[in-house]
Amino acid sequence: MKKTLYFKVLKSSITVLLVIGIRETAMVNTVLVVIKIILLLIFIFVTCGYVNRDNYKPFFPSNLGNIVSYICLRNQYDRIVFPRVIQ
Repeated sequence: MKKTLYFKVLKSSITVLLVIGIRETAMVNTVLVVIKIILLLIFIFVTCGYVNRDNYKPFFPSNLGNIVSYICLRNQYDRIVFPRVIQ
């Protein structure tokens, strides 16, 4: 009877310590994620002024009117990007 009570108290105390540790870890993790997101947003907004918007014209290639032209362009792109895979 004495051993069972001892192990129940020990198990309960370890569970309480783990729950407290999990809560603290979750809180620290949440704070770190929020800090990372804030820093990322600051970086994006600070560097927006340095983007050359002329590089985005034309953002999409001009419409050639048919799917065959697109497939030909895609094949040329694949040969440039994956030269050894596609032979």
